[in-house]
Order: sequence, then structure tokens, then C-alpha cells
Amino acid sequence: MNSLEEITIRSNVEAYMEQKRREMERALEICPEDLQEHYAYSEIDYEQHVAMWAPVYARMMDYMPGKVREFLDLGCGEGKGLHYLFEKYPDIYVTAIDTSREMLEKLETRYNNQNVEVIRADYFKRLFPKEAYDVVNIVGSLHHADANRKKRFFEKIYKILKPGGRYIESDIYACCDAEEELLRTTYIRLKEKWKSTHREMHFDTPLTVRKEAYLLRTAGFREVQIYPAFEGAATIVAIKNE
Repeated sequence: MNSLEEITIRSNVEAYMEQKRREMERALEICPEDLQEHYAYSEIDYEQHVAMWAPVYARMMDYMPGKVREFLDLGCGEGKGLHYLFEKYPDIYVTAIDTSREMLEKLETRYNNQNVEVIRADYFKRLFPKEAYDVVNIVGSLHHADANRKKRFFEKIYKILKPGGRYIESDIYACCDAEEELLRTTYIRLKEKWKSTHREMHFDTPLTVRKEAYLLRTAGFREVQIYPAFEGAATIVAIKNE
């Protein structure tokens, strides 16, 4: 576990930011992808996503509490990381949520002999029972949400966790305040330019790890742990008070 002062998201921030500024200038000239189109099922894109996050899935068990009965997986995709979970907790009950019907069907087929309930829904909009889950997990799915939306989301997660429950978030994060602001302002400019063609754009606007941790604490979590994942990413474990 690292403190917020010790965590390194990018090894060479200066060079990375120079490249990022050039990318954002080019991005302003290109019509961005619609968010719903981005989450439409794509076998190739999904396999690339799984490969990128494979080390995180493998380490997920290190962040779990000793006893887990109810596990909520948000943006679960095909659930390719869930086999680690069933190996350690054979009697666990998993609720898996995603917007893709095709991915959920593959998940059901893969784990048809396990305790899995699949729900096709937007996890931002879905209502959940209070204090129902031991762990809520989300991988590589939240970095398009802005700070206000995340604040509301974290408040909801806090309420649905059991006392002592854990929220485990693995995602990409801005390397510094400058990147966070660059992406935020670029998104605003893109939204204004292409507002007539998109209901909702897919554009990454990650926060810094420090800002993410602050929002989690504001939502009620008192203990927030940070773990390195890979270049540009980290895992955050937020624990609800007993």
C-alpha cells in the first residue's frame, strides 16, 4: 500500500504531458465516439481491455476481506476475472451488472454452475438495496465520469455496502492536476463543438488519485488505501466503517 504522496501514476510526467497536449489539440478536430457506441459489444476491444487489466484481476484477491458472501461487480463485461473469486470463495454470491447483453450472456455461460445473477443496466442509474454487499468492485470503467457524478456515485456505493464492506476501484488516473484540467477543458470544448451529434460523448476525464480519494472520504469512507497497478493506473480500496 502507498500513501497519496508516494503513489506514482506516470514515471515521466513532463514528457507525458507534452505528448498529451499535442493529442488534445488533435482530438479537437475529430468527432468523438458516442458513449453508447463505445460500450457496444466488440470482441477485439474487449480482449484488449482484459489483457491490459489482467494483472489487476490477478491481484484482486489481495484486497479482499477474509469473509465475503455478497459481491457486486459493476461494468463486469464477460466476467473473465471472476474465476479468481470463485476459487477463493466457492460459496460467494455474485451480482454482475453491465449494459451489454452479449457480454452478460457469455458470463452466464461461463459461470452457469456458480451463484451469479446478471443484470443488464446502467450502474449509475440502477437502484441497489442498502447495506447488501460485502464488496463492490469496478475495473477500468469509471474514468469517463466527472467529479460531480463520481461524488454521487460514491455516496450510493457507501450506502449499499455492509458495515466493514469494501469498495475496490481499479482505473486510470490523471498523473497530475495539469492533466486533469487539460482533459476537463478539452471535454468541455468538444462537447460544445459536437453537441448536435452526440447524446453523450465517450471521452476520458480521469481525476488524480488524490482527488478520487478525497471524493471517497467525502462520501463517508474513512480508510482509503492506494495500490499501484501499471503505468497510468492504480487500485483504490475504500473501507466502510464497522
